Amino acid sequence: MKSERKRATYSYEEVMQNVRTYITKPEDIDLIERAYQWAKKAHENQYRKSGEPYIIHPISVAYILTTLTVGPATIAAGFLHDVVEDTPITLEEIAKEFGPQVAKLVSGVTKLDKLQYRASDATSANYQKLIISMVEDVRVIIIKLADRLHNMRTIGNLREEKQKRIAQETMDILVPIAHRLGIYKIKSELEDISFKILHRDHYYEMAALVNKRQEERLHALDAMMKRISTILDEQEIEFEIQGRIKNMYSIYKKVVEKGKDFNEIFDLLAIRILTDTVRDCYAILGFIHNEYRPIPNRIKDYIAMPKPNMYQSLHTTVLGDQGTIFEVQIRTHEMDRIAEYGIAAHWAYKENNVMTSEQEQRQMEQEVKIFKEIKAIIEDADDTTNETEFIEAVKADVLSANVYVFTPRGDVYSLTSSATPLDFAYRIHSEVGNKATGFKVNNRIVPISYELKTGDVVEVLTSSSAKPSESWLRIVKTGHAKSKIRQYFKHIRRDENIMHGKDFIERELEIRGLEWQDFINSSDLNATLERYGQKSLEEAYIAIGSGSLSVRVFINKLLGQPKDTRDLHSDDNNTIIKNEPQAPVKTPKNVITIGNDVDNVLINLANCCAPIPNDPIVGYISKGKGIIVHRTDCPSVKQMGERFINVGWAENIEKTKHKVYLRVISFDRPGLLSEIINSLYAVKTDIIDITSTVNHDSTVTTRLTVTAVDTMQLDKIKLSIQKISGVYTIERTTK
Repeated sequence: MKSERKRATYSYEEVMQNVRTYITKPEDIDLIERAYQWAKKAHENQYRKSGEPYIIHPISVAYILTTLTVGPATIAAGFLHDVVEDTPITLEEIAKEFGPQVAKLVSGVTKLDKLQYRASDATSANYQKLIISMVEDVRVIIIKLADRLHNMRTIGNLREEKQKRIAQETMDILVPIAHRLGIYKIKSELEDISFKILHRDHYYEMAALVNKRQEERLHALDAMMKRISTILDEQEIEFEIQGRIKNMYSIYKKVVEKGKDFNEIFDLLAIRILTDTVRDCYAILGFIHNEYRPIPNRIKDYIAMPKPNMYQSLHTTVLGDQGTIFEVQIRTHEMDRIAEYGIAAHWAYKENNVMTSEQEQRQMEQEVKIFKEIKAIIEDADDTTNETEFIEAVKADVLSANVYVFTPRGDVYSLTSSATPLDFAYRIHSEVGNKATGFKVNNRIVPISYELKTGDVVEVLTSSSAKPSESWLRIVKTGHAKSKIRQYFKHIRRDENIMHGKDFIERELEIRGLEWQDFINSSDLNATLERYGQKSLEEAYIAIGSGSLSVRVFINKLLGQPKDTRDLHSDDNNTIIKNEPQAPVKTPKNVITIGNDVDNVLINLANCCAPIPNDPIVGYISKGKGIIVHRTDCPSVKQMGERFINVGWAENIEKTKHKVYLRVISFDRPGLLSEIINSLYAVKTDIIDITSTVNHDSTVTTRLTVTAVDTMQLDKIKLSIQKISGVYTIERTTK
């Protein structure tokens, strides 16, 4: 891997000089040369803010790509990456001239039409497109990073406001992507340039501190390197030794963000030792520890346990001569190449490679988990997820991941800070999360809310009978885990609501003396589904089962009113009316209207069935108690005589609270009763009485007396309770 000279611009001749060091096939050279000629012609008479010809930019991008030893298609796309966006040339023309592979790469880095979006939405939409393209072909992001690196090197020609916007985007999205892909060379330079733009005062403060004793540090570094070289020469180990001072932004993060003193930065001075074999790496570590005292808890073995971006190295921090502290990194030459160039090192062009680009992409997905993590976010997104929400999810769940934890087998996963073992379980697989019953961290049982730390070894305890709890949504920290939990309950409730919807329809048909075939074969079924906004019969079952569509309203519209004149039905607005309208009569509180010209009588709502507005009701004329109003399905009604009277709810009924009796059947588990109470508070009902009994089959029966102003509020109460994990039956009862 060639080291890059950090200049702002390069020439076409320098690009081709690099190309010919590793690409020799005439057809590949021809592809690159033709791409340059096309770009040169397309950008003719176009100039950058600096006044330079625009073609300088794609040439410099192509040069940066050659330092990563990418293939001819990627270099060609580097030359052409701006032509579709900035010139009349189309992707179809590029595909025809250079093939579909080059066209796909150019498409991946081409911004969307900004006229389709507001400014902020356009930025999110373009990054969403870029990230999705990256998951399909990592070369897209490699081109974008080279493009941004050259633009950042020449950003001084833009106005300050735009510089800061671009620098912030770089720090928020592109730097973390470069980090997760292990491309340290580009990541560290983008960091330092962005840092200087965004925090100029801090940048120069760090620079002053570094420069203050620069000569002294370099002298100490040189002396340390000579002494280590002598030790390793004596052991006859092949090695290469390098020294460095930490980059500015890394110092800033530790001094300013972590509240450390400048003198506490242990790895300000670093020595890197490269050798040929893993065995030599461990031998060198032993020789250094034999000579210098290691600082406790500062020894890290990333060879045995690589980072998720493929980084491998041994790290130790030792006390050198005269109290100077050094970090020493030990790795093989191949590990160093991957440490500097990450995934780009794996993607380096090989002329005799028999793998296709698609096969290489799949191989990368197995080695670098960022692809799987972003795919999970893509799968979690639905029709309501906009571009900004997608990017925020990527930033929160993937790009800000800075906690590295392990499975008992040694597989490493990256998570955001404060993530819990449950987040870890869902990161492994949604079924692992759904079946989780407990967690061990470092072989000790921990609570579900435990905050994971880098280096933790996490074991997920599962059971085939376990189910998620909605309370988990308040515990997990990653959007991915929350999405998977919500998906589970959405799926479960869908199945339950289909079953309930069918039951409600069968019950209504039975009351009317009809069969299921009368319903399913009705010629008006499709029109009725459309009338109530249901795309399919299954969707209608769900709506009826969840209470969002009245079964009686739906069946009335489909099959007409019931024949029994005592039965009451609903109009399209779910308002209870009578089959044979009677003149309204003044009644106390304007609650009930009575037929047969009855006036000035005492009216009471039956305590046994507790009817509420919009319930189907019937009046019973009792001796000495006036008219007692019952629900039509009240068991008491069947035992009464013939003294019934048609009644209905008044049109302008007052919003008065009425008692409602409910019975909830659920699986027994800790915290269930408190979740039921919280669900009732959420829909603003009063709790008059609540009792719970554990049954012999490990279920719990909870009896509730609550208040509701009408059946619409009652539906909300029932739906709120149904959302609780473990609840499988909720029904209205009599006293």
